[in-house]
Amino acid sequence: MTNLPNKTRLTRHLFYALLGGLLGLTCARQIGPSGGPVDEQPPEIINTIPPQSAVRVPIEASVEIEFTEKIDRETFAEALFVSPDPGGELKFSYSGRRVRIEFPKPLLPERTYVVTIGTDLRDNHNVAMASSYTLAFSTGDSIDRGEIAGQIFGESNPQGILLWAYILPEQPDSMGIDPRKRSGDYVTQAGAKGEYRIPFIAGGKYRVFAIQDQARNGVYDPMEDRIGVPDRDIEISAENLRVTNLHFRMTQEDTVQPVLSNASLNNANTIEVRFDEELARIDSALASHFVLQDTLKNTTVNIRNAAHFPLDPKLYFLITEPLDSIVQLKIEALEMTDPAGNALDQAFSQFGFGGNARPDTLRPKIVRFAPEDSSTGVALDTPIRIVFNEWMQPSDSSAISVRAVDSLRTPIDGRLQWLNPFELLFQSGSTWKSQTRHTIELQAEKLRDLTGNMLLDTTAVRTFVVLNADTLSEIAGTLSTTLMLPDCTNIYLKAVQIEGGKAERAFKLVGPGEYRFRHLLPGVYRIEGFFDTKPNGEFDFGTAVPFVPAERFFVYADSIKIRPRWPNEGNDIVVEK
Repeated sequence: MTNLPNKTRLTRHLFYALLGGLLGLTCARQIGPSGGPVDEQPPEIINTIPPQSAVRVPIEASVEIEFTEKIDRETFAEALFVSPDPGGELKFSYSGRRVRIEFPKPLLPERTYVVTIGTDLRDNHNVAMASSYTLAFSTGDSIDRGEIAGQIFGESNPQGILLWAYILPEQPDSMGIDPRKRSGDYVTQAGAKGEYRIPFIAGGKYRVFAIQDQARNGVYDPMEDRIGVPDRDIEISAENLRVTNLHFRMTQEDTVQPVLSNASLNNANTIEVRFDEELARIDSALASHFVLQDTLKNTTVNIRNAAHFPLDPKLYFLITEPLDSIVQLKIEALEMTDPAGNALDQAFSQFGFGGNARPDTLRPKIVRFAPEDSSTGVALDTPIRIVFNEWMQPSDSSAISVRAVDSLRTPIDGRLQWLNPFELLFQSGSTWKSQTRHTIELQAEKLRDLTGNMLLDTTAVRTFVVLNADTLSEIAGTLSTTLMLPDCTNIYLKAVQIEGGKAERAFKLVGPGEYRFRHLLPGVYRIEGFFDTKPNGEFDFGTAVPFVPAERFFVYADSIKIRPRWPNEGNDIVVEK
């Protein structure tokens, strides 16, 4: 065979290499994608031994569960709950889609057992169970048929939150019910929408807590875990086998005592006191909760008045008798708590400070004027709120003029009132005019602070534009109840927009009756509310230990869609025992 020139051989090699590459690419295009469709189906239970509701199960029995697919072993152990407590460590053996559960000792005779597989369980593709599964069987002749059910509200991801049901002793004292020490006698987990069921429970009285057990250690850790406290205890009996309206709202319990963190001289008559957190409101005799000592003279300084600052709930202003130019003081706070009921830490309830108590020569300023200047889309019934940076002299409407006019300079009547020493509120006598620019003029030449200093800006002008009333609508209905609460005269309702925006409107009922949310933007709303039995205008989440029930709250079963100028009426709410 004749040898080819080097250049010819090189050209041929390149040709075959290129041809091989093209064939490789062609073949690659013909190969389908590896693997099958992504597994999005949650695992399900298709068979159990013993079967559901089996009776006369031998006390030496084990439990076998068959799934639709292989499951993750680690999450199975975390998602499994057995009631009553089997009294030791469970053993598991796995075979394909089956799991065998062996108990540490024989089961109790004449007892209903409940095996719950919670929503923490995942398959081998990390898809979680859609809802908890409960297997009930009895070593006796019958199955307990009691059930407690409800829903967890207000959580973006409630799936997996634990529900612990404790059997209450027959004696009234239930101090032994402490989720910080042990989990419940019956346990289940909430589903994707927060719904839960605790079925197959015996007759008796129960207390149920919702627990988000972050450490998965089987106890409630107040500073780490979130909790839902029930509004009442539950009794299951032959006449009342099912309770389906025990609902929960979750909260992070505050167990830390508040601290008086700072105090300072503003001038010869005013002291600022700051705490490290918000305290519970004290609306009368607030000054009596402070004691001020002149440590140079060893005398008590008279505190004439006290108030919290509306823009900072941690800050308080104290008005005193005139102080000497050079002072050394000690302030002490008495009998004050945070909203959770934690008393002031006695080791940090005092603060020493001092300095030069100069006369007040600074002119007060406006620090909040709402709505803000040039705002648009302002609601029809929005009040005008004006907040000053210091304690102002009490005055009637003759000292201040708040003049509201529309775009045609037509005056708008309204009512002016002091909400506190720092805050003025102007409420229009009627709603603002739709799609109209309004001007608010504050004229306060006579307005002074406590030492007579004139307002820095005695004339302030703000404008805002009101939204189009033709786009608004209403939701209305009645609220009735069979509850026998100590106080049903304070009922707070709220319309929360869940589709179409984030609008909220509040409504207060003085007892059961008709309600109407006006001036609502179009969208889909949820109606919720609570019975304010304290009353303080805020929902009380209750406490686990000592047990203080949460206030009773309710959520209307259906979402409500409204369109412009089409009121949605007849949304009747019935709150049952």
